[in-house]
Amino acid sequence: MKSFDYQARRDGQTFGDRMMAESQQAAREQLEAEGYEVLSLAQADTRDSTSVAAAEHRLPMEVVLETLADDVGDRRLKLVVSRISADVARGASLDQALDNLGDRAPRYLSGVLRAATSSGDFAEVCNNFVRIRRSADDAWAAVWRVLIYPLILLLALTGLTFLFAIVVIPAFADIFNEFDLELPGITESLVWAGPILPWLTVFAVLLWLGVIFVPRVTGFGFQLQSALPAMGSLFTSISHEQFSLTLASFLKMRIPLPLALSYAGDIVENRSLGRAAYRAAETIRGGSTLSDAMARSRHFDRALPVLVKWGEDRSALADSLLLAGEMYQDRREQRMCLLSRIIPTVALVWVASSATAAASALLIPMLKLIEGLS
Repeated sequence: MKSFDYQARRDGQTFGDRMMAESQQAAREQLEAEGYEVLSLAQADTRDSTSVAAAEHRLPMEVVLETLADDVGDRRLKLVVSRISADVARGASLDQALDNLGDRAPRYLSGVLRAATSSGDFAEVCNNFVRIRRSADDAWAAVWRVLIYPLILLLALTGLTFLFAIVVIPAFADIFNEFDLELPGITESLVWAGPILPWLTVFAVLLWLGVIFVPRVTGFGFQLQSALPAMGSLFTSISHEQFSLTLASFLKMRIPLPLALSYAGDIVENRSLGRAAYRAAETIRGGSTLSDAMARSRHFDRALPVLVKWGEDRSALADSLLLAGEMYQDRREQRMCLLSRIIPTVALVWVASSATAAASALLIPMLKLIEGLS
């Protein structure tokens, strides 16, 4: 299903709205069948949330979920939509349909649907979810842009280490052995480590990329990701921005705090933060405040409980969470700007210094040999 903006005339009056249809021709035929004279018809901006339009027009849940899958670019959601619709059609509740799917359904789907059920406003839930999810996707796209140049340098370093290990180091080692040279420690270490040096470099590059990107795919390793030097605070800001804005949107829709926390825990991509949200919800059910529950957990950034406490004291919890989301967004943009300046320089210096050190380790004994022969 696609979203189309149209202008049409009927009974001397002009109307403008957005509608859902399979194609532009199908949209035109639908309008004409309803007695409209179509003045203009165009597909809506692809950055608009078609799932919101579908929910506002009260289209079937299957259609809304299909458009939601398009909005967030998640193929898994498309695969489970028909299964959910079939279970609901057979009389199963929405919770039962989700439970039947188990791990096959994206985790965020449970939070979105249950929040929509609790609030009664599917369109607003979809709108907030898509907007916040796209902001996170944009942040990760910026991370990729920052890392492209360092990654190219690291790949060049990997190729250089293979060249040294296969061609250069064995040739110099034969010369050293032929003249029975006394080698400095750095040269001995290089000759000894030559065969495994390329694989160590490959392992280091893959490990670095894995720590950064694997948690978002698998749901594990977020704590290690957040502990990365320099980059850890960037990932903390991305996840806390998503969590704060999601929780604020649910509270604005008057969803009870423990439920809102649970739904936000389902939706946030950082699973360590999501599990911390579940525990905070249980703590609140026991009579604690949100700020106290967050302060007891090491998974929440230390600034967040302070802002939440400020909102609790003024009966403006949702507003304080919105403020926190904006703060983490600013912090994320500042950190991204800093990293875009630092990381390429560090990578270039590392590659250059590694190549210089290896060349020096091989040339120093040769210089001594030439000096001795002369």
